[in-house]
Amino acid sequence: DTLFPYTTLFRSTAKTVCESLANTYGVELKFDATNVPIYRYSFSGDPSQEMRMLLSDYGVACTIDDNVLLARDIGAAANYDIKVVNADTQMIGYPELDEHGVKVVALFDAQFKIGGKIDVTSVKNPSANGQYVVHEVNYDLSNYAAKFEMALTTAKPKEKGGKAGGRKRKKGKL
Repeated sequence: DTLFPYTTLFRSTAKTVCESLANTYGVELKFDATNVPIYRYSFSGDPSQEMRMLLSDYGVACTIDDNVLLARDIGAAANYDIKVVNADTQMIGYPELDEHGVKVVALFDAQFKIGGKIDVTSVKNPSANGQYVVHEVNYDLSNYAAKFEMALTTAKPKEKGGKAGGRKRKKGKL
């Protein structure tokens, strides 16, 4: 057990690297990404930096929630149940559109997960209606005040199918 494990695999796949990360963190792996080949793979450093490298170089987004490392294609939804968010369920106010998707405030519900898909229906802002992937969850919970809510930041989902295997290469001379 070292603080900065060293991983060297001559030929690997995204799933193999994610399995190694899950083992390092002591969590289960839920692999919903495209299993791209990775050639001449070597990594030395903090495991969180390795997760960032998987995102930037191979299009595999990794998050840890509830002792599960979720690996999915960037922008794609994980294979969770779709949560419906509207005025009849737990939405507070109305959804706000941004350049990527919507921000929705809802009553606290532990079933909302990063990487999960939500189906937003709004009477006051119908342009925000549709399905989105949750990228961020911010909680506003209090024992003493009436607030017991969370804000979900989302984006429109992309189809499954990550980047082609291998590292990105810069154009120009070798």
